Amino acid sequence: MPQRITFRPQRHTILLLYLGLALTLSVAVLYAFAPILGNDFVNWDDGYAILDNAALQGPGAECWSWAWSTRLLGVYQPIAWLALRLQYLKWSLDPRGYHLVSLTLHTVNASLAFLLAWRLRHLATARRDAADLWLCCGLAAFFALHPARVEAVAWVSCQPYLLCTTFALLSCLAYSFVSDIAKQRTRVFWCLSLILFICSCLTKATGAYLAGAVLAIDYRCLPQRRGIGRAVRLAPFLSVGLATMAVAVWARSLIGTEIFTKHLTIDERLLQALKAIGLYLRQIVLPEALSPFQPLTSGSSEVDGSMVTAAIVLMLCIWSAWRLRRRWPALGVCLGLSLVALAPTLGLVKIADTVAADRYTYIAILPFLGLCTVPWTLTLRSPARKQASRYMAGCILAIPLLIGLWALAHLSRSQCLIWRDSVTLWTTAIARGAQDEAAVHNNLGTAYGVKGQWPEAEGEFREVLRLQPNYGLAYLNLGITLHRQGQLQAAKEALEHALILVGDLPQAAVQLGRVAMDQKDVPEAERRFKQAQEWQRSIEGRAN
Repeated sequence: MPQRITFRPQRHTILLLYLGLALTLSVAVLYAFAPILGNDFVNWDDGYAILDNAALQGPGAECWSWAWSTRLLGVYQPIAWLALRLQYLKWSLDPRGYHLVSLTLHTVNASLAFLLAWRLRHLATARRDAADLWLCCGLAAFFALHPARVEAVAWVSCQPYLLCTTFALLSCLAYSFVSDIAKQRTRVFWCLSLILFICSCLTKATGAYLAGAVLAIDYRCLPQRRGIGRAVRLAPFLSVGLATMAVAVWARSLIGTEIFTKHLTIDERLLQALKAIGLYLRQIVLPEALSPFQPLTSGSSEVDGSMVTAAIVLMLCIWSAWRLRRRWPALGVCLGLSLVALAPTLGLVKIADTVAADRYTYIAILPFLGLCTVPWTLTLRSPARKQASRYMAGCILAIPLLIGLWALAHLSRSQCLIWRDSVTLWTTAIARGAQDEAAVHNNLGTAYGVKGQWPEAEGEFREVLRLQPNYGLAYLNLGITLHRQGQLQAAKEALEHALILVGDLPQAAVQLGRVAMDQKDVPEAERRFKQAQEWQRSIEGRAN
C-alpha cells in the first residue's frame, strides 16, 4: 500500500510568496501611475496651495507658524503644508518632484494595505495559507489600482490624502500588535499607534474616521479581555477623532460652506446623497472613463435611475450586513465605516460644488480591507488533503487576480493622462458630463490663456457668460483676453461690467489702467492704478 503524502507548505514558502506578491503589487502600482511623472500642475487649487502661495514659499519660521494657524482652502492640515514646504525646498516649482512624492506615497500605501490585511487575516483566523495571501493581495490591489484612486495620486493638491492614509495605515498596523500578553510591548505599540493617528488627523481631517477602524481591530481581532482597560485604551483615539471633526468644521467655516446647504430641503439633500452613492457604485463596477468633475444639481428634486439603483443596492447591503451580523460581522463594520467616512461629502451635512469626487473614496474604501477577516475557506472532503486544497485554492485564485490586476492597472494608466495639464483636464470634464458648468468653462478658458491661445480662451469665457450671465470673474477674464487680442474698447466694457458685478476688484482696476495706457489716456490710467492700490489695502485690512 503506497504511503500517504501530505503536502504542507513551510513558513518560508509563505514568506517568499508574500514578498513576491508585495513586489508584484508595487510594480503594478508603479506601472499604472507612472504617467503622472510627466504631468504639470493644474489650475484647480494648485495655484492657491503651491504656485501662488507666498506663505509656503516664504522664510522657514514664518512658514512654520503659518502652517499651524492657516485655514487656507477651508482645511486645517499643518503636517500636509509642512510636507509641501519640504518639497518646495527640494524641487521649487518643478511638478515632477511633487508627482514623484505622490507616486511614492501611493506605492507605500499599497504595500501597507497588503501588510495590514495579511496581519488582520492572521489575527482573525490564526492561519498562514497561500489562499489567504491571495485574498489579502486582491483586496490591497483593488484599493491601490482602481482608477478611482487616480485623482488623489495625480492631483498635487490631493497629496494630503495620500500622506494621511500612510499615517492611518501605520497606526492601524501598530495597534494590531497591541496585546495583554506582553505589557511592555503593549504600551509601546499603543503609544506609537496614537501618535501616528494624531499625525494622520493633522494631515487631513478625514483621517479621523480611522478611529472606527482602530476600535474594530480592538474588538474583533485582538484576543484581549473586555473591561475598563479596553475603554481607556480607545478613549484617546475617539477623543482625537471628535476634536479633529470639530476643527474641520471650524476651518470649513472660513469659506462659507453654509451657502451650499441653507437653501436645500431634507428631501433634496437625500436625493443628492443617493446620486453620489449611485455614482460611486457605478465607478466601482464600471471604472472606465471616469469624470474629474461631477456637477452638482443643486436644488433638483428629480429622481433618476442611478438614485433608484443606489437606494436598492444600499438597502440590500444594509439588510445583508444585518442578517450576517453574527456569522460575518466584518461586513457590517466595513460598510458602516465607509458610509461614515463618506457622510460629510454626500450632501446630508456638507455640499461642495461637486456631488461626488474620486478623492473622497481614497480613505473611505480602506475599511473594506477588513473583509479579509471573514472566515471563509476552501477544503476537500479528505482531511489528509486539507492543506493541499488550500494551497491549490491559492494557485487557482492567482489567475483571475492577475487578470483583474492587469485590467485595473491599464485603466488607471489611461486615467492618469487626463491630468496631464489644465487644458486636457477641463476638456475631458466637459466631454464627460460637465458641459453646462460655468466654472469648468472658466477654468478651461484660463488654461487656454496661460498657453497664449487667446481666441479659444475668448470662446470659453463667452460660453461661461452664456451659462451664467452674472459671473463677474468671467467678465474680468474676458476683458484680459480681449485686451491681449488688441480689442481695447471691448476689453474696457467687459472690465467695467466686472466691477459692477463684483465691486472692489483690484485686478479689474489694474487691467483698466493698462487699457487706458494703451489708449494713451494717462490720467485715466493713473486714476485706475490708484484705485487698485486703495482697494488692495482695504482688502488686506479686512483680512487682518
